[in-house]
Amino acid sequence: MKTAFVCDSGTGKSSAELEAEGCYSVPLQIGYQEIWHRDYETITPEEVIGLMRQGLHLTTSLATLGDIEALLIRLKQLGYTRIVALMITGELSGMENAVRLMAEQLEIDFVSFDCCVTACLQEYLLLEAKTCYESGWEIPEIMKRLAKIRKSANTLLIPDNLHYLQLSGRLTAMAARLGGFLRIKPILAINEQTKGKVDSVAKARTMNRAIEIVLDTMKNDIPDRGRNFRIHVAHADNGSQALLLSDQIHQCFESAEIMIVELASAVAVHTGPGCLGVQYYSIA
Repeated sequence: MKTAFVCDSGTGKSSAELEAEGCYSVPLQIGYQEIWHRDYETITPEEVIGLMRQGLHLTTSLATLGDIEALLIRLKQLGYTRIVALMITGELSGMENAVRLMAEQLEIDFVSFDCCVTACLQEYLLLEAKTCYESGWEIPEIMKRLAKIRKSANTLLIPDNLHYLQLSGRLTAMAARLGGFLRIKPILAINEQTKGKVDSVAKARTMNRAIEIVLDTMKNDIPDRGRNFRIHVAHADNGSQALLLSDQIHQCFESAEIMIVELASAVAVHTGPGCLGVQYYSIA
């Protein structure tokens, strides 16, 4: 079967960037004041941060049904009869279900894998699935390979403040006010163990202490000084802190692949400017 590999802009990449990799993507939506933009298409990450710093309340939504339908019709016209989908996890968005229903309507075979997160791991799993398929692997074998990588993965986030988590409904107003007064930095995790839900795993009084907790967690998760692991240090308009964190991670995991990236807009909207994150997984 001619198979297309499909994701969404939760990867932090535009549709054009994914097509350059031989894959396809639909943009999530980012909105404010009843204005909706197509993520990485009609609004940039810099514009998203700028709007938040102006005090605007941004939110996210799944891609329009029109965009999903247009992509799938194009794929069908190109001769694709099956889609392998790596969408943003179902606990954060209804993308997987929307694409599935549209594929059924258009009579395209549909296979999906829940990455239990989004961002860089979502893209890596998509590209790994494509590589395995082109090497002759059957779909069940590919799903086992992706599950092995997902099991090794973790994503940790340190929001700079609790205001945006409150706006997104992750925290009550009282908890956010109390946390702000006490200068609490929550450490959030999302992974296979949390089943794709954002979970608060620790709290710290300072960013430095929060980073110490993150590094301790990584030391428990990552063996052999990071050999065969990839580590992404993500930030939302906090490049200087991300660079310092990357240096600290390198001291602990000198054998790992370490790279600094911008936090995907679909995540930054809910965690706010200044947020730091690390996402890591095995590439063996």
